This record gives sequence, C-alpha cells and structure tokens, in this order.
Amino acid sequence: MKKDNNLNKFAGIFLMLSLAIVQAQGQQINPVLKDLIQKALQKNHELKITDYKITKTEINRQKVYKTFLPALTLNAGYTRLNDDIILDPKLQLLLKGSERLLIKEQLGLPFNSQLPPTIPTSEIKPIQDKNILKSSADLQWVIFTGLEAHYGIKATQHKEKALRYAREITTKQSIKEVMQTYDRLALVIASEKVLNSIEKQLDLKEKQVQSAVKNGLSIKIDLQKIAFARQKLQIKRTETQNQKALLWEKLHQLTGASYTFIENIKPDLKPLMLEKSQLQQLQKPVEIKSLEEIVQAKNSLQKMTYAKYLPKIAIKGHYEFLDDDLSMLDPKWYVGIGLKWQIFDGLKAIDQARKLKYDKQIYREKIQQTQELLNLAVKNARLNYHTAEKQIALNNKAVQLAKDTYRLVEKQYANGLVDITELLKALTEWQKAGFKLQEAYYHQRQAALDLLTRTDRLQDIIQ
Repeated sequence: MKKDNNLNKFAGIFLMLSLAIVQAQGQQINPVLKDLIQKALQKNHELKITDYKITKTEINRQKVYKTFLPALTLNAGYTRLNDDIILDPKLQLLLKGSERLLIKEQLGLPFNSQLPPTIPTSEIKPIQDKNILKSSADLQWVIFTGLEAHYGIKATQHKEKALRYAREITTKQSIKEVMQTYDRLALVIASEKVLNSIEKQLDLKEKQVQSAVKNGLSIKIDLQKIAFARQKLQIKRTETQNQKALLWEKLHQLTGASYTFIENIKPDLKPLMLEKSQLQQLQKPVEIKSLEEIVQAKNSLQKMTYAKYLPKIAIKGHYEFLDDDLSMLDPKWYVGIGLKWQIFDGLKAIDQARKLKYDKQIYREKIQQTQELLNLAVKNARLNYHTAEKQIALNNKAVQLAKDTYRLVEKQYANGLVDITELLKALTEWQKAGFKLQEAYYHQRQAALDLLTRTDRLQDIIQ
C-alpha cells in the first residue's frame, strides 16, 4: 500500500509537470528574460553598426548645412624676386620729360630751355619691389546652391529614417532570437523534469520487481528489461544535456552574460496567450517603412541631380593687412558677388537622374514584393498560432489518457495480468505524451512570437 501511495505521488508530480499551462496575462515575460533581451540589444553588433551609419548620415546632413557658412582663410607669405619690377626705360624717359615740362610751365620757362640742375625731378618707383611680404584674408560665402543643398538635406533625412527603421527590424530580430533560444532552453529543462519523473518511476518499479524476484513472483529478465529502459532513458538524458550546453553557449554569444548567470537560469514553458488586438496587423510594417524612405531618398537625390543645371551664387572678398609691399596694381581690398551656371555638362547629370529613376522603380517593386510576402507570413503565423492552441488542448488529453492507461496497466501488472514489457510500454507512452505536451507549449510560444514579430507587436510583451 505504501508503494502504491508513492507511485500515486510520483504520478501526481508527473501530471503537474505535464499539465502546467499558465495563461500569460499582463506581463508576458519574466524579468530574467527581459534582462537577457536588454543585454542582447546592448551587445548586438549589427545594431551598433547601424547606429554608426545613422551618426554618419547626421554628419553628412550637417555638412550640407555648413555649405552656407562663410569660409574665411588667412594667408601669409614672403617672396623675393630676382629684381624689382620697373617700367620700360623708354616709358620712364617719357614720364621724366613730361614732369620737366610741367615744372618749366610752373616756373614760366620756355619749354625748350634747360631745367636748372638745382631743381630735382621725382624718382620713378618700381611697380613691384623684389622683396614682397603679404598678409591677407579671403572670404568665400555660398548663398545659393541651385537647390542642391536643399535636396541633399532631404535625402539625408530620408536615409536616416530608413536606417532607423532598419534598426527596428534588427532589434525585433534580436529579441526574437533571444526568446527562441530561451524557450528552447525551457523545453530542454522541461524534458529533463519529465525524464527525472520517469526515472523515479523506474526506480520504484525496479524495487518492486527485485522484491518479486526474491519471492519467486517474477523473473530476472524483468529486471533486465528495466535496465534496458534505464539505458534508453540515459541516452535521452545525454541528448538533452548536450542540447542544454549548446543553448547556454548560444545565450552567452547573444547576450554576453556570464556562464554562471546563464547556467542558473530556470525557465518555464508557459503558453503565450495573445489578445485579439495582437492577432491583427494594424500598422504599416517597418520593413515597408524602411523601403519607402529609401524611395524618398532616391527621389531627393534625383531632384538634386537636376538642380546641377541651376545657377550657383557666392560672395567673395579679399583684404590685405600689409600694404607696404603691394604693387601699384594690387588693391587693398575688394568684395564681389559671382554666379556660376553650368548649362551643359555632356548630359552627365541627366544620365545620373535616369539611373536614380530606375533605382526608385526597383525599390517600389521591392515594396510590393515585401508587402505580399509579409501578408502571407502574417496569415501563416496566425494560422500556426490557432493550430498550436488546438495542439495544446489535444496533447493535454493525450497526457491524461496516457496517465490513465499507465495506472490501468500498473494495476493489471500488480494482479499478474500483464508482464513488465506492457508496463514499461505504457510508461514510455506516458513519457512521450509528456514530451509532446512540452513541445506543444514550445510551438505555441514560437507561433505567438512569430505573429508578434510579423505584426510589429513584439514590444507589447517586453515593455
């Protein structure tokens, strides 16, 4: 009677393990899984690469804005010529002669008379001294780029949005991968619990058979059959241990968490029950949003290419700080406004615009293709989710049936109506039913996870 009570106790434990269905309401995942997800998002290399690309795009946009900032350059230099730059000697004689005539006219002397030697004439300075020291400042200020800057800014804005949507895609893929690995680990641990329960059943049954053999109520071959069943159980245990080690390694690779932390994780398989609103796709998928932003960026680049045919306007200024070594022809300062208008470039800009036009068409086709694939994927995920729910209910019944069958066969064995083979077979069927139920939990969670990912609702359960 005591052994029967122990048997019922072990059967109850096994049943509790098999029928542990908890409907997830409110907070859908536990804090440990949340922590793993956060670690994975912090470690994810693809997310970091995308962040760097976003930063580069922001810098490019700032660079376009800075096109309209004035460029100020300070210059300094010293030059020595081989000689002073002077006027032609004949021109110098002409200038001196003109000066003498002016002096004679002022003195009232006839123009053909000799100028008194006491009256000096002016020295003609060189046009440029051979020692030249200059210090100046130049100003270049673009005030109109022909709308190239305007469309360049819009292109970078759309590119940044596309990258941010791409980051959301990578984020949900990373979350999904961590949750899948975590659920797989939960399935392996649940399988271990079932194996432990079966092993306890075998231990109890082995003691009963040993007692029966001593009393001549059973034969030793029954013990050999139990030993054989134990060996198969050990092989199954080894397989689950190997799977668990691989899953630990994958979680470490995904999250960077320590092995000690990961090995102490005790996840439970609980069905992920979704509300009606979570079964519908109410918003545009981020995959489509990302592609649409790329199209907009291409469109802005196309307009920027056409804008190359518009005139550009800039202000230019120059100022000399030192005027001692300026030539007679050099200004002290100047300021001006200039226009540059490229009216023909060999049709290069038009060809570039045509290529961008076809780039837009390519991405529009990708949008339609992606939308069709996503619609199919969402419908498939929704069907899989409903099927998985039904599988849980079916496997629950299978576990109950296997449990009842085992109890019946156990009574028949106790009364000598069946041999140990039938009893072990019934125990194996119970074991298989328990495994299938745990797998049903796992598949239901994966179906729910896939549906949440496809409908961009994954954030709902991790916030």
